[in-house]
Amino acid sequence: MIRLEEQGLFGYDQVDVQHKQFIDLLKSLNINLTDAEKAERIVKELYLFTQYHFTSEENIMADHDYPLLSAHKKTHNKLTFDLRSKKALWKNREITTKQLLDFLVEWFIDHTMYQDELFAKHIRNSM
Repeated sequence: MIRLEEQGLFGYDQVDVQHKQFIDLLKSLNINLTDAEKAERIVKELYLFTQYHFTSEENIMADHDYPLLSAHKKTHNKLTFDLRSKKALWKNREITTKQLLDFLVEWFIDHTMYQDELFAKHIRNSM
């Protein structure tokens, strides 16, 4: 698994803490790839945590008058849909836990490096 420690940190404590929690869940899933019971619990937590995080992030964006909030919400909605779809494939054993993990890692890196970084710049410029 790639090093994620530097990913998802953009200088806003509340979001950085949540990104670190997501990374910890990804690491936990990686450790438990072959333990179906633990993996199922972790995947459930990842899904629920993602919903919480997106709501929290959108509230922070609204508080900072982020002009791309509407577009970012659409991205969150698509990511949630994609995650739900991958989770269903995984539950039906159409993809492996490793494939689900790879999807989650790629998704996290892409979203934090590109989408969230735009918001991070907005926050830095407004301070």
